[in-house]
Amino acid sequence: MAGLADFFGRVDGYDEVDHPETSRFLDALPDLLDRLQPQALDHDASSVCAEAEMVTISLVHATDTARSLSVVLFGDEAVVSYGEEHEHFRSNHEDGPRQVGPFLTRGMVPKLLSFLEALMADRIELHVWKRPLWIRTRSYWVNEAGERELFLRGGTVLPTLGWSGPTVRRFGYR
Repeated sequence: MAGLADFFGRVDGYDEVDHPETSRFLDALPDLLDRLQPQALDHDASSVCAEAEMVTISLVHATDTARSLSVVLFGDEAVVSYGEEHEHFRSNHEDGPRQVGPFLTRGMVPKLLSFLEALMADRIELHVWKRPLWIRTRSYWVNEAGERELFLRGGTVLPTLGWSGPTVRRFGYR
């Protein structure tokens, strides 16, 4: 049975986490990674750091750091950052009308694990348009038939002084 140290070069404060949702996620994460066998995960650069009420997980991609992922857990909430976008997971309002792919899973921790698995298995596409004063994003779940299903529209006011896109990103670790 794999543990966090098998996948992360640095594991700090894990044994001191006392929030039930965070503990459930951290206990299940090694099983997910063991099942995925993420060859593109940079073991030495990846980390799990717990301090006070927050746990930060950094999954560093070995060949392309732009494909790295970050998970921050604090209480009944988690945030997964991928590229220029992020997704929130909350235990008190997680189910909505526009659920696709990993979001069909019920419960915050199973949904968070499913989303992370979809990212690492190349089932999430992020489309990024850069404009002079903002970045526009669209996130898609790629279903079993290879069709894209939109699940998130986003954007950030951030001067880029450029014009590009869409750039399509995937985050596979296999």
